[in-house]
Amino acid sequence: MAADFLVILTLLITLGLGLIYFPWIILALLIAIFIIVLLQGSVELIASFLPLFPLKFSNPTLDRFVSIHIPSFNEPADILKNTLKHLSLLKYKNYEVIVVDNNTVDEAVWKPVEKYCNELGNNFKFFHVDKLEGFKAGALNFAQNETSPEAEFIVVVDADYEVKPQFLKEALSYFVDDDVAFVQFPQAYMNITGENKGVAVEYEHFFKIYMKMANYFNCVPSTGTLVIFRRNVLNEIGFYDKKCLTEDAEIGTRLIEASRKGIYIDKVMGRGLMPYDIEAYKKQKSRWACGNAQILKKDFLRILFDKRLNFKQKVCFFSEMTAWFNFTLIPILVIFLGSIGYNNNFIWKMSILISAFTIYLFFATKLVSFVATFANVYPTKYILRALFVHFGMVAVYSTTFIKSFLDTNFSFERTNKFILPQKPSILKNTSIEIFIIIISLMVGLNYFINNNSVLAFTTFLIAINYLLIFYVYWEISPTKKYSAKLINEIKKSMAENKQSFSTNKSSFK
Repeated sequence: MAADFLVILTLLITLGLGLIYFPWIILALLIAIFIIVLLQGSVELIASFLPLFPLKFSNPTLDRFVSIHIPSFNEPADILKNTLKHLSLLKYKNYEVIVVDNNTVDEAVWKPVEKYCNELGNNFKFFHVDKLEGFKAGALNFAQNETSPEAEFIVVVDADYEVKPQFLKEALSYFVDDDVAFVQFPQAYMNITGENKGVAVEYEHFFKIYMKMANYFNCVPSTGTLVIFRRNVLNEIGFYDKKCLTEDAEIGTRLIEASRKGIYIDKVMGRGLMPYDIEAYKKQKSRWACGNAQILKKDFLRILFDKRLNFKQKVCFFSEMTAWFNFTLIPILVIFLGSIGYNNNFIWKMSILISAFTIYLFFATKLVSFVATFANVYPTKYILRALFVHFGMVAVYSTTFIKSFLDTNFSFERTNKFILPQKPSILKNTSIEIFIIIISLMVGLNYFINNNSVLAFTTFLIAINYLLIFYVYWEISPTKKYSAKLINEIKKSMAENKQSFSTNKSSFK
């Protein structure tokens, strides 16, 4: 949190000095941000109205060997065992499952999973590795080295996912052409109730917008789980980048650069567990934004001038990489500064005017995008709840984006799956939003006193936007309780399966 305050303080000082000594540079920056927000919003709106891309598929041959990789770190044993149980029920015979548990200290966490893999049979392999570098990427690289020589395809499944029995048959059916390098399915969640539906729908927005568009532009990225690759393609482009927080997006970038075609299938073939509380949720979204910023820092110029990629692919790539970014923080801070030094200076007035237009443009495009995307899918109340969640995360999407470009030392924040007794502090996890709210109200009051009703209304709207973090807190709060109930049901189911397995084994003897 201290880093967030430091970012805002640094920006305020820099913008303040810039408006005094280099006003034309600040104006040019604000115009550039307005254009970025306009382009980002335009792409979203266009994608909102696109129909699903028609894809070719056929009945797959079921003798092709598939290797399923599950990276794991400190995952609750019953959750991971439940994932393995569902994989054992796949309507497919020629496959292996490789579980790589990296750096879990407590043997009580990973030993039961190792035992369960042994019970499931020889095609389930378990590896526990201490001091394995690279987090999830390191585990996936290790799994590639342990893959059977027979494997033609490699699948990545997260440790908390329940896959459907027809998952592999469905995935392989889309490898009709030799140029299809991988197939990606959407992320979806099972710990959803009517109480936290807004959070779940907000997750869907990325897949319904950017992934759908990616099929049209031949720029499909990998999004981590429920993805199936041709093994020879992975061998060609190399292993996962252990330094990148979003190793899935990074390897997807290399696939796109290598002119490898990916396909996105808008079908839910498995469901995992979304974060239980506001702290875990913010950390997850922050990691996604940081990881994509890492990719942009490393690959921006190379992608921009890569002659192998056409204009549509480049637009799609940059849209995907900035999907978790919000560019309104600088315009907001300029409006704040304007209440202190606002005068008849042309550049100051234009800077504040463009800043206000940028903020209203952001709100308008997001509103239309969410409504157009989900109008025929969900009732209005769920659409609005998802929109409020998205707006409520504006501090994460804006400050994280800036921090990512200022700092190169990021830590991998794993999403906790244990049901912890304590609740995260609401003040700790909303402090940056509270700070912006207080400043917004003070600035708005100052504008109101000075008879500038338009800017007063704008700053009050900013305050309301940041207040929505408390709505996010309220929306996601029931998730922990429902998840605990769900996990208890999983434990009960696993215990019953174990008893049934023992009974059948005794009967066989």
